[in-house]
Amino acid sequence: MNPDLSLSFQPGAQTLLDGLLDPLFVVDGQWRYTYVNPPAAALVGRPPEDLLGRVLWSCFPGMRPGALDPDLESEFRRVMQTRQGQQFELSSPALALWAEVWAFPQGDGLAVHFRNVRESKLTEARRGALLEMTLTLASAGCAQDAVQAVLRLSEAALGASGGTVWRQEEDGLVPWQSVGDGEWPAQAPPLAGVLAQPDGLFLPLGTLTLAAVPLGLGEQAYGVLTLRFGGGWPLGAAERGFVRLLAAQLAQTLDRLQAAETSARALAELGQERARLSAILDQLPAAVWIAELPEGRIITGNRAIERILGVPFVASQGIGEYSEYLGFHPDGRRYQGHEWPLARTVLTGECVENEEIEMQRVDGTRSFVQYSSALIRDERGDPDLAVVTGVDVSELRELRHRLEQRVETRTRDLLRRNEELAAETAALQAFANFTELVGQETERGVLTRAAASVLQHALGEGSTGYYERAGDLWKQGPWAGDMTPGTLAAAQEGFPAELPLFAQPATTQQPLFVEDWRSSDHALAPHTPEYGAIGIYPVTVQGHTVGQLAAGLREKTRWNERDRAVFRAVGRALSLAAERVELAQMLSVQKDELAARTSALEAFAELGRDLGLHSDPQRLVRRAQEILLARLPAGYALYSEPEEDSWHVRAQVGELGSAAWQAEVEAGLPADTPHLAVPWQSGEPLYQTAGEEPGLDTLPHIAARAALPVRVGGAPRGVLVVALFRQEAGGARPWTRTERVILETVTQSLGLALERAEGQRALAAQQRQLEQANHDLEAFASTVSHDLRAPVRHMGSFAGMLRRVVPEDARALRYVDVIEQSAARMNTLIESLLTFARLGTGELQKTDVSLNALVEAVRAELASETGERQIDWRVGPLPVVRGDVTLLRQVVQNLLGNAVKYSRTRDTAVLEVWGETAGHEHRIHVRDNGVGFEPAQHERLFEIFKRLHRPEDFEGEGVGLASVQRIVARHGGRVWAEGRPSEGATFTFTLPVA
Repeated sequence: MNPDLSLSFQPGAQTLLDGLLDPLFVVDGQWRYTYVNPPAAALVGRPPEDLLGRVLWSCFPGMRPGALDPDLESEFRRVMQTRQGQQFELSSPALALWAEVWAFPQGDGLAVHFRNVRESKLTEARRGALLEMTLTLASAGCAQDAVQAVLRLSEAALGASGGTVWRQEEDGLVPWQSVGDGEWPAQAPPLAGVLAQPDGLFLPLGTLTLAAVPLGLGEQAYGVLTLRFGGGWPLGAAERGFVRLLAAQLAQTLDRLQAAETSARALAELGQERARLSAILDQLPAAVWIAELPEGRIITGNRAIERILGVPFVASQGIGEYSEYLGFHPDGRRYQGHEWPLARTVLTGECVENEEIEMQRVDGTRSFVQYSSALIRDERGDPDLAVVTGVDVSELRELRHRLEQRVETRTRDLLRRNEELAAETAALQAFANFTELVGQETERGVLTRAAASVLQHALGEGSTGYYERAGDLWKQGPWAGDMTPGTLAAAQEGFPAELPLFAQPATTQQPLFVEDWRSSDHALAPHTPEYGAIGIYPVTVQGHTVGQLAAGLREKTRWNERDRAVFRAVGRALSLAAERVELAQMLSVQKDELAARTSALEAFAELGRDLGLHSDPQRLVRRAQEILLARLPAGYALYSEPEEDSWHVRAQVGELGSAAWQAEVEAGLPADTPHLAVPWQSGEPLYQTAGEEPGLDTLPHIAARAALPVRVGGAPRGVLVVALFRQEAGGARPWTRTERVILETVTQSLGLALERAEGQRALAAQQRQLEQANHDLEAFASTVSHDLRAPVRHMGSFAGMLRRVVPEDARALRYVDVIEQSAARMNTLIESLLTFARLGTGELQKTDVSLNALVEAVRAELASETGERQIDWRVGPLPVVRGDVTLLRQVVQNLLGNAVKYSRTRDTAVLEVWGETAGHEHRIHVRDNGVGFEPAQHERLFEIFKRLHRPEDFEGEGVGLASVQRIVARHGGRVWAEGRPSEGATFTFTLPVA
C-alpha cells in the first residue's frame, strides 16, 4: 500500500466507513484507488491494502477501459469531468451484483458507493410477477393458457432461460408445453423422482442451474415444472420459494380448471336432464307442479297447467303465493295458500290423493280438478322436493252424473221389464217352436207360412203376412190373422216398391215400427184404418233383401218391448232359414255345374282319343256333334261354313224335324242369316229361346237353339248350331248353365282338334317335300360322283402327260399348272358337294354332348394351323346338349375355323365363345374381331358355294356355313349371323333344351 496515495480521514471516520456493509471506494484523478473498504475489496477479491495505488481498470474484473459496462463507465467519466455527483443502477451477473450506485467528486477524483438492492428489486419484481400471475391464472380459461402463463412469468420474473411443464400420464412424464430452452439435460437426475419431493429439486449443473418442482403430490400430482437458468445466476432461498409458489399456484389453477370442467360437464348433463324432464312433463296429460323444500318455492311446471287452468305456469317464491290460483271449497270458501294440497305436503309431509277442487279459470268459467301430492326424497331418504298433479275431472263428473241418471232410468226399465217377462217367455217359446221347424224345413213357402202363423199367434191379435218382390211391387204371399177383404186383395195385388213403408226397411235392412198408424203420414194409412200400429221386418240373404215380414196390430197403437222382441225374433229366425235355403240351393247348383264340367271333360277326352285316330275335318266335326247330342235333350246339330254369299252345311247329325227347313238348309242359307252371322262376326256364342227370339218363330217345333263359332288358329272357320226340340207337354226352354258349359267346352275342343289336324297335314306335306328333296339331292350327288369325277381325272392325267411332252416350254408348263390346279379344285368342290349331300341323310346318333369339350378339342386341332399368331381365346360356360357328336363337332370346327381364318389380318385376334339358355333352346355364340361382312349380305353366307370374299384373300369353297345350317336344322335349331365390315362377326346357332 502506498501511503502517499491513501486518503486522510478524520479520526473515527475511516472506522465508520470500514464498517459499512455496502461497498465504497475512492479514486484520484488518475483513477488510482486512494480508499477501499472491505466490502468493495471483496468485490475485487483482494485485500484493501493491495488495491491502494492501483488503477481502477486493472483491478476491477471486467472494468478495464473499453470492457466496462458502457453505461457505468460513461457515468464515472461524466462525474470525473463535470465534477457533479450521479446516482444510477448497476446489474452485473458477473459480479453477482444488482446495486444503486452513487458517484460524487472527491478531491481531484471521485468516490463510489454501491448499495446492494438485488434482494429488494427481486422481491419487488417477484411481488409484481406474483400478482400478475395470480390475475392471469384466475382468468385462465383452460389448462394450456395457465401453463403458458406460468412459463412466461418464470422467464420474466426469475430470468429463467427456458422452462417446461411435464404432464403425468400412464407411460410416465411427457412434455406438455415449453418456452425457451426447456429441455431437461440427459445428465440430470430423472424427473420421476421429483414427484416424491415436495420441496422440489434445485441443481447447479456447470454453467446451468436447474429447478424441478412437482405440481401437486402423490396420485393428485399433475406433473412437474422445470426451469433452466444460465450465466451462473445464483438461485437463493427467495428464488426457490418463488419457484415453489409458482408450481403451487399452477397446481391450484389446474385443480380449479379441472373442477370447473367437471362442474361444466355436470351442469350440461343437469341441463340435459332438466330439458328431458321438462319434455316428459309437457307430454303428460295432467298438470304438474314441483316445489323445493322447505320454503315451498315452485321451480317448474308443465304445459298442461295452461290447458287445464287457462293460465300459463308461473313460478312462485313460497307457499304464500299459492293463493294466486282461484280454488273453492265445497262451501264456497276460497282456498288459502296453506290449504292447497302442495302446501300441506310441503308443511307437514301429508300425501294427498285425489282431492277434487272447483277451480275458476281466467275467463271466469269453472271446472273441477283432482289433485294428488307427495314428497320426493333424495338418495339419503331425506325430503327434497314436493310434487303435485292436477287432472281435469269435469267431464268425468258429468259422465258420472249421467251414469247415475242412466242407472236410475235403467232400474225403472228393469222393473217394467220384469213385468213383461212372462209375456216375453211366451214369445221365446213361440220362437223356439219356429226355430225347430226352420231347422228341418228347406221349402221357402212352408217357412214363410209358418213364420206368419207363429208371429200372429205370438202377437195375439191383428194380422201378419210375408211379401216378396215382383218387379216394382211388393206382393203378399202367405198370411195369417184377421184381414179385411179389401186389404187382402190390395196386398196380394201388390204395393209399389217406392212406398217408404217398404222402401225404408228394404234399403236399411233394419225393422220399421210405425206407431199411431191411423194418424201417420204413410200413404197406405187412410186405406187401412183398421190398424193402430204396423211393423215391417226385412228378410235378407247374403246382404240382399229378398222378402219382408209384415204385422198389423188392431187394438194397440204402440209397440211394447215384448211385441218388438217377438217380431224381431221371428224375423231374424226367418232370415236365417232363408239364408240356409239359399245356401242349399247354391250347393245344388254347384253340384250340377260340377257334374256338367265333368261331363264336358269326359267329352273332351273322348274327342281327344278320336283325334289320335282321325285327321279328316268332317269326321272330327261329326264326332263332336255326336258327343254333344249324346249329352243333351233330343235335337239336331249342324256345322256350316261360309262360301261366297251363303252358308253351306259341312256336317249334320240328327233330323231337322222339318222337310222344308231341311231343304232350305241344304240349299244354303244367306250370308246374313242372323243366327249364323252374329256369332261369326262377334266371336261369341248365341243362345236363343223360343218365344223370346224372332228367328225361332218360323220353327215351332224348336224349343231352344245355340250357335257357337268354331275358331281355328285364332280365325273363325265355321259355326256349330245345336237345336233342341219341344217336348210334348212343354214349350220353350232356356239353356241351362250345365248345357252351356258342355256346348262351349266341346266347341273349343273341336277348334283345337281342327287346328291340330291342319298342322298334321301341313307337317306331312313338308315331310314329303323334304323326302323328295333329299332323294333329288342324293341322285344329284350320285351323278356328280360318277359322271364328273372321270372327266376331271382324265384332265389331270392328260395334263401330266403333256408336262412330260413339253418339259422345256415354260409357257406350256404354265398352262399345264393352271389345268392341274383347276382339276384339283374341281375334285375338292365335288368332294365338298358330296359331303354336303350326305348331311341330309342317315339317322342322327344322339347322345349327351359337352360343347365345352368339343370347343377345347377343335382349339387343339387349330393350334397347329395358327403357328405364331396372337389369339386371345375367351371361352365361357357352354351347355351339355343332346345331339350327334360327329355332326356337332363339324359345326364347331367350321365356325371356329372361319373365326381363325377371317381374323388373321389382326395383330391380336380375339375369339369369343359363350352360351346361354332362353326358354326352350340353348343359344351358342361365336364372335371374332376379323374383317366382318356387309349386313345386307348375311343371307348369302349360308348358301352353298356363295362366298363374300375373294379367293386370293381367303381360301375356301363356300360349303362350311351351308353345312352348319344343314346340321343345326336337322337338330331342330336355327343359325344366323351379325356383322359389319372391319368390325368382326358373330355367328349364333340354337339347339333344343333336352
